[in-house]
Amino acid sequence: GEELRANSYSVQEIADMLTREYLYGAHSYDWNIVGEEGLLTFHNTLAYDIDRTVTVDLGFPTKYSRMYSEPFGYENINAFKIYDKDGCEVPYKVISIRRKSTQRIYENIAKSLDMHRITLRVKISALGYSEYKVVPVSTPVRYLDHLTSGQSFAENEFIRFDINGDGSLKLTDKATGRVYDGLCSLSDDGEIGDGWYHANPVDDITVSSALGSCEIEKIESGASRVVFRIKRRMNIPERLVIDQFGKRRSPERVELCAVMTVGLSEEQKYVDCRIEMINTASDHRLKLMLPTGITTDKYFASQAFCFLERTVGIDLATQDWREPEQYEKATGGIVGKRDNDGTGIAFVSPYGIHECSSYPGEEGMLALTLLRSFTNTTLTDGGERCKLLGRSLEYSFALAPIASDTEYAELLRISDALAIEPIFTFDISRKAKEPECSEGILSVSGKSVAVSVIKRPENEERGAVIVRVFCASDKATVGSIKTKYPLTRVESVTLDEQSICDESFEKYAFDFELKPWKIATFKLTFEL
Repeated sequence: GEELRANSYSVQEIADMLTREYLYGAHSYDWNIVGEEGLLTFHNTLAYDIDRTVTVDLGFPTKYSRMYSEPFGYENINAFKIYDKDGCEVPYKVISIRRKSTQRIYENIAKSLDMHRITLRVKISALGYSEYKVVPVSTPVRYLDHLTSGQSFAENEFIRFDINGDGSLKLTDKATGRVYDGLCSLSDDGEIGDGWYHANPVDDITVSSALGSCEIEKIESGASRVVFRIKRRMNIPERLVIDQFGKRRSPERVELCAVMTVGLSEEQKYVDCRIEMINTASDHRLKLMLPTGITTDKYFASQAFCFLERTVGIDLATQDWREPEQYEKATGGIVGKRDNDGTGIAFVSPYGIHECSSYPGEEGMLALTLLRSFTNTTLTDGGERCKLLGRSLEYSFALAPIASDTEYAELLRISDALAIEPIFTFDISRKAKEPECSEGILSVSGKSVAVSVIKRPENEERGAVIVRVFCASDKATVGSIKTKYPLTRVESVTLDEQSICDESFEKYAFDFELKPWKIATFKLTFEL
């Protein structure tokens, strides 16, 4: 466990180093220059355009000349406005200030800066970048037109969410009028299984957060985004007791505190959520419960390069088998249900949540396994690592209403948006240049087209790029790759990048067709 964590930290350090080398190598910064105008640059690493609200840290000189006080000198805030490439003012929200913070900027360069964390909406082309000019002004900068919200709700033009008294969510899809209530309650039961197989003890106790209490905090409310923090506490059995009488959950209880942040931005058609907790008990399973209210007998779940449609519940005819069918099934992180008219709701996670369950009944219940703490490990005498005791755990996901024409590829793009934030730089010079936008090397489009990978060829051929896509639908689809630089050749290749055949193409574009669930890999060669 410690070795795995050390390796993950090493990977993160290498990724951060490469990112800094790219960002600060791509721009000419004179770190001895300290001015008051700045250029905020966002880079999009996805193969499609994005329009989203982001949170960034701006580092200003500690003696910034333009400030205003709220309301009568109680707190000083740097006075600046942000403009896009067309000269249009971009509203933002300051959500925190940290004065005289030592920030490592690049390699051995560090500065004392006044950090202003802000939220703003940005638009960036596929695999390109967008620049925004940050300019000091002599007047207070306030944006009083906030996204609609109250003490326990927020809404935009697409959806509304309300926080119930027990910390669960009620989600309203404004396009269809459908309401999904009681979402995101927590359920905790016993665990005597192992990494392969979940099993409950016969003498079990299930603890639910439904109908419990919670604390609600609004931690952000701005022109383009609202965020709430919900704290829920559950008293759950501390451990599994094993003695001469059998196995059972202990009568001793410990407190499990789950903190969920729920956010809604003006452009989003989904609610983004994050759960954080420290595991305080052993030998238990914690599930996120989603009562969809959809009583159809099918649900869908993502897998590698496809989505499966499964029957709700289990086959009762297997009850006398040695290994009966289990409610728990694998997922790639996306699970949902549709009603007969095609509308419904989806749970979308970018990583880390890979087990789902479905249950028959009028609630139309879906469940996502967040945590399984167990002692048994296959082919060993057992151990402590898999109990996850004292571990800090984090889970990110979205709840997205589905329209009748929503494609699986759209849900995959939500997963990408949750996993990948635009990377950015903030350059302060004596006079910032005028902002601009740049298109990236290529973009991929197509209603049912999902992007798997864009990378250099394994043989490191100069001027070539590998693009792997697949059809995320049971119907054939068409797609297009558009490029910034002229193409000289397009090949279909195998997964291990061996040539199959040449494809016809235009100078700056390549159109393709995909059969249902078809995976296709192309090698694009550019004119050098």
